[in-house]
Amino acid sequence: MLDGFTIQGGNANSTANQDRGGGLLMLAASNATIRNCIVRNNRCTFGGGAGYINASSPVFEDCTFENNLGGSFGGAFDMATNVGAIFRRCTFSGNSAARAGGLEIFGGSNVQVTNCVFRNNTATGATGGGAILVLSSSSVTVRASTIVGNTSPTASGAGVVISGSTGTIADSILYSNTGSGGAQTSVNQTQGATVTYSCVQGGLAGTGNISAAPLFVDAPNGDFHLLAGSPGIDAGSNTALPAGTTTDRSGAPRLADDPATIDTGLGTAPIVDLGAFEYQPPLFRAFCAGDGTLSDHTTDCPCANFGASGNGCANSVNASGANLAATGAAATDDVVLNGSGMPANVACIYLQGDALEDAIFGDGVRCAGGALVRLRTKVNAGGASSFPEAGVDTVTLSARGGVTVGSGAVRYYQTYYRNSAAAFCPPETFNVTNGWQIAW
Repeated sequence: MLDGFTIQGGNANSTANQDRGGGLLMLAASNATIRNCIVRNNRCTFGGGAGYINASSPVFEDCTFENNLGGSFGGAFDMATNVGAIFRRCTFSGNSAARAGGLEIFGGSNVQVTNCVFRNNTATGATGGGAILVLSSSSVTVRASTIVGNTSPTASGAGVVISGSTGTIADSILYSNTGSGGAQTSVNQTQGATVTYSCVQGGLAGTGNISAAPLFVDAPNGDFHLLAGSPGIDAGSNTALPAGTTTDRSGAPRLADDPATIDTGLGTAPIVDLGAFEYQPPLFRAFCAGDGTLSDHTTDCPCANFGASGNGCANSVNASGANLAATGAAATDDVVLNGSGMPANVACIYLQGDALEDAIFGDGVRCAGGALVRLRTKVNAGGASSFPEAGVDTVTLSARGGVTVGSGAVRYYQTYYRNSAAAFCPPETFNVTNGWQIAW
């Protein structure tokens, strides 16, 4: 095992095996495990700027391979002759070779790639494979990976190219890979692979595939975490994810359900996200708004009484609708729910649910559902109230709701209130705020 090293400045420019593997040379059952290493700025004349692998089955975990020059084959790795390499949670960035900017898989090899990022790798020759090239009766299995911004200036295949071989891609994102002439169609993203439950620019036939922009946090600067609202959230296939995959490229939990997203993937929630990074819902999150934003429901306000952004449906005294806000922190068990924008001096009920619903409820939409707990009945003096209220309520929100702090349990909160002006949205006389999700 090699753990925690930086390998840089290698230059394999001699003959025989001394012309390959600028950083690492792995021959004849070199089955090492290499973790938490950076392999950068190495070069060679034959193939494998970061490493050359032959007849070996090493495992690479949490490694970065950047700015390596692979000569003729494999900017990062050139692999030949029954290689069984595994790459988990690795990043390939800025590597270049005439054939295969990132990985070349050749000679009956069988390689697995999971939770990896391929970014800005370049294949300069006519064969292409800016990120991955698979040839000569080999195979590759790509899962939960992000393949973005790779190039092949003289060939069409800028992402993953498979020729005379086999390959499957699932739970992944292939976007903005650029072929000759600056093209970014589906053929520039992948060729020859069986692709399912993935985001492919230009669209690609296959079960569960989508083509909408994945919405990264900051793609130009290499941050490929998904933004809230990304179509890649909860859109993968749990059955395709390799057994034992519990974390993403950054070490965050691999399966994290986003209650604001309708599941479109395959499996029982939580469903894996597309790409190398799992979206982690914030501990506090507003949802179920009456104007269609911050919304995880499909039912609109019943009388088209849409409120302001982030609020519930409009009521008889407030066209912006009533609002529920949360202050404090779950970890310190001092969360306070604050309702506002409701009619003055009317009763309201603070509710906790353990599941999401989607139901017209009076003049509003109720999204907090499942096993409901009535936390407290309040009177909205001046149209506002809170729970727990300082000097009045002696029990914490978690205790009242029967939730253990630190358990990770997710609960949903919303406030019901009376709205007696029946003429506003007949025949109902009550409404609800927006909702809040809290992960305890």
